Amino acid sequence: MTQAGEKTFKNSMKPYPSHFVLDLKLGSTKDHIKNMVRTLNDTMITTGFYLDAELTRVYNFLSYAHWRLKEFPKAYEYLEKALSKREDDVMALSNQAWMLWKDNKFSDAWRVLEKLNKLKDRKDLIIIAVSEQAFAYYILGPRFYNKSIDTFKEVIKADSLIEIDKTHIYLWKFGLGLILKRQFNMAKAFSFDKLSNYVESINEAVDVLNDVANNANTARCQAQGWVVLGEIAYSVHRLETLSSEDRSRLPKIISESKPDELFAKAISICDDDVYVLERCGKQARYSKDYSKSIELLRRSIEIKGTSFSHHHLAITLKSVLNTEIGKSLRGGWQSSRSADSQRYFQRYDRPPINDKQYQSQYLYRRETRQNRNDDDRGRGNIRIVTGRGRRGKPLLPGQCKSFPVTTSVNQETLSQKTNYPGGQDKKKDQVLHEPIETRQYKVLKFMKAPKRVLPYHDEDKRVEEIFYHLDKAIEYSPSNCSAMYDKGLVLRSLRRLEQAADLFGEIRKNKECSKLLAVSCTEQLALCKLELAEMESKPEIRETLWNDAKELLFSAIEKAADIATQVTHFHPRGTAFPSVREMLVRDVKRQGSHTKSTLKDFAKLYELVGEYGQALSFYTEIWGMKEDDAKDTDIILKMAQNYVKRKDFRDGLLFLDLIEASCTRLADENRKVYFEAYLEGALSALTLRDDKAARSRFRRTVRFCSKRNLLSDDGEEEDCTYDIHIMTSPSSEKYGFRLYKLLTETCGLKVSLNDNQTTENLKYDGIFDGIDDIMKQSRLIIIFLDNTSQKHAQLRYFINMAVETNVDENFGTGLISISLVDTDVPRNVSQFPVFRQQSELNFLKKIEDEPHQWLKNVFCKAAEQTFPSEMTKNETDDSCSD
Repeated sequence: MTQAGEKTFKNSMKPYPSHFVLDLKLGSTKDHIKNMVRTLNDTMITTGFYLDAELTRVYNFLSYAHWRLKEFPKAYEYLEKALSKREDDVMALSNQAWMLWKDNKFSDAWRVLEKLNKLKDRKDLIIIAVSEQAFAYYILGPRFYNKSIDTFKEVIKADSLIEIDKTHIYLWKFGLGLILKRQFNMAKAFSFDKLSNYVESINEAVDVLNDVANNANTARCQAQGWVVLGEIAYSVHRLETLSSEDRSRLPKIISESKPDELFAKAISICDDDVYVLERCGKQARYSKDYSKSIELLRRSIEIKGTSFSHHHLAITLKSVLNTEIGKSLRGGWQSSRSADSQRYFQRYDRPPINDKQYQSQYLYRRETRQNRNDDDRGRGNIRIVTGRGRRGKPLLPGQCKSFPVTTSVNQETLSQKTNYPGGQDKKKDQVLHEPIETRQYKVLKFMKAPKRVLPYHDEDKRVEEIFYHLDKAIEYSPSNCSAMYDKGLVLRSLRRLEQAADLFGEIRKNKECSKLLAVSCTEQLALCKLELAEMESKPEIRETLWNDAKELLFSAIEKAADIATQVTHFHPRGTAFPSVREMLVRDVKRQGSHTKSTLKDFAKLYELVGEYGQALSFYTEIWGMKEDDAKDTDIILKMAQNYVKRKDFRDGLLFLDLIEASCTRLADENRKVYFEAYLEGALSALTLRDDKAARSRFRRTVRFCSKRNLLSDDGEEEDCTYDIHIMTSPSSEKYGFRLYKLLTETCGLKVSLNDNQTTENLKYDGIFDGIDDIMKQSRLIIIFLDNTSQKHAQLRYFINMAVETNVDENFGTGLISISLVDTDVPRNVSQFPVFRQQSELNFLKKIEDEPHQWLKNVFCKAAEQTFPSEMTKNETDDSCSD
């Protein structure tokens, strides 16, 4: 096929929506697509889709997804299923045309295009195809929610211009309301400090869902609308930290209605829909109405068993069993507590009397508060904080309004001195004292990670029923890791510790397991090993189990700390922190005093949970030891890192300079530490308007960012003529000059900028030797790319020269390109980091409005060539294209 024919075909296909023209710049990987396929298949097998409109859009998406995965027979199979439902399905025909074209079946593709041309005047069918694009964005996950919302609004708005079947309209409105609700839930979890910005989204979701609940043309759709309204009301009612001003902006149906009333209305409208019964049954458990929950979930299973219904029925049955066991273990304890406290029967102040299997565990949980709702996934993963202190006293203005979810055994870290946000001394460029360890926002907790479980008995028929439903949940959805995790907890309650440990280990390795659940599984696996160690009679085996448990608990905290770096409102304590600390205290008591090993463990523990002041005290003690090997660079580096994390850049960078002065050449992993420390220090100095410190630190940042060795072979510091060289085409020169000003005036860097006016008409026969020298004497080269870049011969010549300079082992100059528009990057440059901007105006706006953040982003992007992250590697390896 000639290029002209290909261009004609693509232009002819433009009027017809297709999955093949989706905007997926935000990224999609093979694993991501596989997860979406698995989710849709599970839904079809279990809950199912009742309307042809639902089925066809699922078939069309699955056809496209299998094509992306290069599973072509399945792609054509689902395409035929979609066309069997409706021959004039524009999305199916459009996908078919693209698939045939990409399969080099050009004549067949043209024949399908002829069918599409006959439907060109059917605007309703084209709008329905656009709605399937909105559904695809929704299925692809949170990164594409905004695109899904915009597309759904577009097709709903078209209803006023084109007559469309009301079934489709209310299906779209329900989808729009569902996405807006999920966006609010994400904001509640991850953007808590900006939650008021999402109140308008809730209002919009409620308006759309209220229309669906009252006016949809099917009872099933109406009932589902009431269910989602009930979920929103429940979520908002539990959100104690939403201001009264924001609450006054909420619709009355949310602010004044009880969630249970909305769920009851859904049941009254349609009591035979699986989706409605499942969600209402789950909500009844949240309300502690266990009998109602069991009734609704059993009825759902009678209609059609699903993984969701079996799993939540098992959780409800487990909650009932826990209630009864708790009462029997505590005797008259319930009657002496308030009605509010009686709900939390799982919290113990002392071990059960005459219960030997728990006496040995008493030390591990004596001073540790448990999650009061650890039997309930919906209520157990978030703790809402209030404006009161640990002792119930109202906090003064400016004091911290949130506290650690788990009370530390080391109570001195929670003294009144640390109940205030960390201040900062602008003159000394360091914090005044240890910042509050939980920060000032809501804290996400681990998913049901109890340190202690209630005892079950094998002969109890209720346990057998719980196992049955958990096994059915896993059978219906083998990827339901949450059900496997709950089964592991039941096994642990039955003291089948080997089986529980094997299951928790298996879940950890499962690709479907979320990061949060993996942390909980690691903790539970460690606790199983601890309990096995207490039961073991052979000292050597007991010691091995003990060490394995400690290693696993440290691993859990490390994973949690990694999550905390990505999710700002997550605190990496959980069950592992108090357990590890108690183990270390035991080691110290057993050994009689601190050793270097235990001090390192203590320091590592506190560093992982963000208590950098405590970690520094232990590292300082190690550094002050008399042993010759105590004052090694590793300890000094750790001290420097903790100072930097405390925002004490003066002392932190001083320690880094001490390491640099004592070694001939820095290890690569240490250079990354230096890069990150100096970059953060430079940005901090800019904020504090310490221009001299900022400029010095930015120069150091660029040195560590490039691939050049900081020190030459003879130990002398290598000095380059320029820190950065900027290359542009004539059309992008003004943007290069704007960056030049930012880097020179704000950062104090030595920057060169190629002069297009002088060199534009010169020939390329050695005349650029001077520019070649400039490139070789620069630590970093920045190339501006726009739509004219590939057409401009001079810039192409510069780019080739820059690539050669980068590859040259004698120079190793860093290279990054800044793409000002959505354009193809030259092949020889695409192997290097590309910092994409949405447009030229977006580039200028970011530099003017957020220069500090923009600088951080561009330096971090440039450093990917020198310090490639594992995440970047995985995304590159797993990415799939059409």
